[in-house]
Amino acid sequence: MKALTPGLRVVFAIACLFVIIGGLRAAGSFLVPIILAFFLTALNMPFIQWQLKRGVPHFLTVILTVLVNLSLISVFVALTVNAIMDFLPEAPFYVDQIRANVEAWGTRIFETPILPDSDQLKEGKENFSEMLRQMTAQFTYELPSANQVVESVMSLMGTVFFVFIIMIFMMQESLLMKLRLDDVHKASGPDLNYLGQISKDIQRYLHIKTAVSLATGALAWLMTMAFGLEFPLLWGVLAFVLNYIPSIGSLIAAIPPCLLALWQLGMVPATLIAVGYISINMALGNVIEPMLLGRRFGISTLVVVLSALFWGWVWGPVGMFVAIPLTMLIKVILNNSEGLRWISVAMGKSSAEAIDHRWANPESSAYVAADEVETHH
Repeated sequence: MKALTPGLRVVFAIACLFVIIGGLRAAGSFLVPIILAFFLTALNMPFIQWQLKRGVPHFLTVILTVLVNLSLISVFVALTVNAIMDFLPEAPFYVDQIRANVEAWGTRIFETPILPDSDQLKEGKENFSEMLRQMTAQFTYELPSANQVVESVMSLMGTVFFVFIIMIFMMQESLLMKLRLDDVHKASGPDLNYLGQISKDIQRYLHIKTAVSLATGALAWLMTMAFGLEFPLLWGVLAFVLNYIPSIGSLIAAIPPCLLALWQLGMVPATLIAVGYISINMALGNVIEPMLLGRRFGISTLVVVLSALFWGWVWGPVGMFVAIPLTMLIKVILNNSEGLRWISVAMGKSSAEAIDHRWANPESSAYVAADEVETHH
């Protein structure tokens, strides 16, 4: 068969990529529980190893780990459900008030004395007010029925049960994975030992991300409680959960409490709460978290945002939560592929020193890579 031209190879590769993406979307209901079980297993591996070093039998280690996870998840779900149940009865009232305030503030723009009084201004005010009414009419809220609540809870419990069943088998096999990878290589298979290192990297990422998310949620809870904002526990839980979504999660978590503060407390407290959220995100997300992770996890900020959007499109909210670990895994696999290593390099994060060096010496062909800068330090 005649070899494909470079152009046809590119077209063929893009077609295969779209087929893979379509398959991932179609198999989401099957793959998502497996992905969650894998990351939960990775998150629990240090605890499993700690028990084994103290002489706890393997089967008992798995049972204790599952019980600890179920206890923590039960406490978290109980707190979350309690906070949501407190908020739900008041939600329609708050939505109506916020909608009314948005319409009022929008029409006040045309009432400033700086603008001249004219027929065109009056017509523009009427058109703008009508547009606001049409937009805010979409923001309606109705309390879910009892059947809807029961169906949601049963669906969640079924998913959690499935995840934990898979997780039990993964924990049983995890300690033999290194030996199995060696056996694959000895049987003339590919050398997959680098997957062990990426597993450790994912563990570290999940531990640091969980710790930072807990700190973010605790600070959001304390801040909203200090300002006297209603439902502070709900805003703390929301900040904790959404902080797992890279880059945009913390910003999304700040919107509901800021809107509520705008109605309940006024413009100045709402502004201060918004500044507080930005400060928490800047301190934890942009300073402490990168410092703890180091450049080993360096992925371009653009790639981070695009990966969150892509995996969210493929697998919904769960995809956004696991976007970074999945992207890290793909990056390592590409880095160990001779023909696709350039994609891994393109996904990397260049340091500020490299950018400064590049623009300070435009005539030089040398480019200081992030890994080289790190070596100098």
